[in-house]
Amino acid sequence: MKNIIFNKFLLLAITLFIVSNCGISRVNYNYEHRCIGTARQGVQLVEVFSYGKTVGKAIEASKRNAVHAVLFKGLQCSDGHQPPIARDSDAEKHKAYFEEFFSSGKYLQYVTLSGDGTIDPSDRIKTDVGYKVGIDVAVNYDALRKKLESDGIVRSLNHGF
Repeated sequence: MKNIIFNKFLLLAITLFIVSNCGISRVNYNYEHRCIGTARQGVQLVEVFSYGKTVGKAIEASKRNAVHAVLFKGLQCSDGHQPPIARDSDAEKHKAYFEEFFSSGKYLQYVTLSGDGTIDPSDRIKTDVGYKVGIDVAVNYDALRKKLESDGIVRSLNHGF
């Protein structure tokens, strides 16, 4: 009887190991964002609330999620709508590029300033599974767009005019 239970447990453990390492992205892009405004020409200020098991993990996720919002969701600012840099078709066609972009930390090159050292106590919320933390992040929109254009991921703004 113990052998049967042990074998089932072992099979379950092996299955979970294989599934968890088969290349499926486990990045959670569960976040809330809002545009605060433009810091200077080409830099967007974004307030991002992200989740993490620790405050530090939530802060790092907020930086990643700010870039993700600029890339794929766009920003609704008081001075108008800032459309997403990449369309859904770009994201699907270049999925490997974006997975490597985020997993390698290259996105941090476009985070020019973050308020992770000065978190308002009301922006740090303890949840059942960790923390929800909100920070302000400045994302260099223009530099990010130029990089994606030079890499052939998105078309330039003057393409087709």
